[in-house]
Amino acid sequence: MATGGAPSATKTGVLCEERDALYTPGASAAATTAHRTAYRYDTAGQLATMIPPGTTADGATTTGRGVQTYTWDALSRLTSLTDGNGKETRYGYDRLDRVAWTRHDDGSTESRYITGDGPLRSVAEYNPAGTQTRYTQYNRHAQLVDRIQSIEAPEGDTYLDYDGLGLLVGYQDTGGQITYGYNTANQLTSIAEPGGTCSGQSYTSPGAASTKCILFRVDDDGQRTGVRYPGGATQTWTLDGSGRPTNIKGTAAGSTRLDLTLVYTDPTVPATAENPTKDTGLVTSIRDAVTARTTAYSYDALDRLTIANTTPTAGGASVDYEAFCYDAAGNRTRSYTAAGATCTTANPAQQLSYDAANQLTGATGSGLTGSGFSYDGNGNQTTAKSSPGRTVAYNDRDQAVTTTPTGGTAVTSGYAGTGNNDRVTAGNTTFGLSPLSPAPAWSAASGSGTWTVRDPQGTLIAVRQGSITNPNGATSYYPFTDQVDAVRTLVTTTGTVAAAYTYSAYGATKTSTGSYAATNPYRYGQGYTDTNSGLIKLGARYYDPTHGRFTQTDPSGQEANDYLYAAGNPCNRSDPTGLISSCALSILGVIGAGSATAVALAGIAASGGISALAFAGLVAEYGVSSIFGTFAIASVIDSCF
Repeated sequence: MATGGAPSATKTGVLCEERDALYTPGASAAATTAHRTAYRYDTAGQLATMIPPGTTADGATTTGRGVQTYTWDALSRLTSLTDGNGKETRYGYDRLDRVAWTRHDDGSTESRYITGDGPLRSVAEYNPAGTQTRYTQYNRHAQLVDRIQSIEAPEGDTYLDYDGLGLLVGYQDTGGQITYGYNTANQLTSIAEPGGTCSGQSYTSPGAASTKCILFRVDDDGQRTGVRYPGGATQTWTLDGSGRPTNIKGTAAGSTRLDLTLVYTDPTVPATAENPTKDTGLVTSIRDAVTARTTAYSYDALDRLTIANTTPTAGGASVDYEAFCYDAAGNRTRSYTAAGATCTTANPAQQLSYDAANQLTGATGSGLTGSGFSYDGNGNQTTAKSSPGRTVAYNDRDQAVTTTPTGGTAVTSGYAGTGNNDRVTAGNTTFGLSPLSPAPAWSAASGSGTWTVRDPQGTLIAVRQGSITNPNGATSYYPFTDQVDAVRTLVTTTGTVAAAYTYSAYGATKTSTGSYAATNPYRYGQGYTDTNSGLIKLGARYYDPTHGRFTQTDPSGQEANDYLYAAGNPCNRSDPTGLISSCALSILGVIGAGSATAVALAGIAASGGISALAFAGLVAEYGVSSIFGTFAIASVIDSCF
């Protein structure tokens, strides 16, 4: 049986079951389908069918989920996967048993060239008519060097340059050329924005704002402790012995714009010889010196956030209160905003219900629109009662191709690759795909472009906006971010606050001020905010901050509950890839989050954490989508303690 909210597995002959903590056995295995995923194998021990929760082997279902089927060749290589919607994906192999091509149900394909000694060198993608739509090339170290997004429009392509040590030294897309500089220890020390230079500059000796040079400070352990933006604005981190931030400060034009002091100890727990400081490994309070308020955090035995209570630092009544209740599988069942409320208090602000597959099926509370919830055979949420409500249609690759907010206009999206990671259009907006981060590198609409500057590990360093015909003349906005990398403030080179945000515990925008606040899409969770739908695009999936959960199942199979965000712990964890949440408190995690998804998945697969089938299905989308693999394992195998 499952314990502690994590799935457990049992195996008898050709049947293996994975059960979550809400599983209850019935009179027979056949009669018990709720909160149970069953795997049936053929006589060769190969997976033949996957039967999702609430569904029987013959396809009868109470949750709308469909049975997945698999076929294999004589060499035990997966040749086809038919998903819960009846859509088939086929795989082909080279003579070394490596996936060489993938064919989707609509007839589109991906072809991979892999050298004899192993590294992937290129991926070519074709539409159903056989026309090449994208070409991605890698060097002999499996680092991405160029991505041809459109044969007809090469100005949308991306190019990356490396030095002899494999360090990224140049990045170019529609926004122009970005240049990276390093010290003798190969640590990043500077980034020159398009049209800028960092020649002769250092963190302690910066140049003029017109040089467009961003400078970094690192400590003796190689951890980033400061960034200095053009014009003199700085963000600094004070770290404890384990690399966690104890203070995060942002200053601009002589004024402090962000000043957070983080505490990890709990005076109510007993001190021990192993833990004399009463360190919980989690943030227990954050004091905001700018607002003169302190937020205290409480957690349950599974480290899920239960209370976030904000009071004046000088003392006084609660000014902002959030309380959350969960079932044994981690689903949020209630939330409260009345100060002092607990899970036994009547009249919750929000009450939620779920089916046998942990799919959200009912919601009550103020501000919600839409008629209810429904799902397709793969567990994709097709209708939702949220803020706002919405209807979503998906294609054969589980890509959200049409999203219609309640009372609003439908927005049609286009994608490259497999899954939602590589969205290329949404309505009249075109996106450039980033090899550094799951969030888009740039977007363009109506003659205006928005570009990002990122470090080699994908951390957001700047947002630039301007005319697509003159990207070097774009205005730069520099972020001050909190412990989970949520953007709190954006400042200009003159120190002006262009945008400021506050968020609920699970990332819903509470306040948004400043001339650029509504325009900026890079806000919470290291993702991209879709203002029309209220969703935040986090790599492979879309996140609904109103309910604190994803709208689709976890495609990597890593999460104990397919839909949960940050394991119910959004004050300490984040999930920029949409594949698995990780601790955001270590500064190495902060500056390395979101990199090298392929290597991360490979590492998980090797450790047994993801099935070979799930990994094979993800290869097409996440092949070698980022450039520095060394940070990836740390970002998925971690501890907040």
